[in-house]
Amino acid sequence: RRISELTVVDRPVAEPPLSLPEVDGLRFLSTTGEIVREGLLMGHCIGNYAGRATEGHCFLFHFDYQDEMASIEVDWK
Repeated sequence: RRISELTVVDRPVAEPPLSLPEVDGLRFLSTTGEIVREGLLMGHCIGNYAGRATEGHCFLFHFDYQDEMASIEVDWK
């Protein structure tokens, strides 16, 4: 299936306790749907962290820099 065809339960996740930086290319993944789609786009397991993100145990981001992309996990600690 293509990512756009997926039906995902889209719930908001916990917001980071600090203000998010204004960085070009950095985007906070604010819903479980965004997190699952990130994993499919990037071909890794970040979608498995959606439950932890809803509980505030981690905060997940997508980063575009030049011609590269990365997913970032920041622990609540």
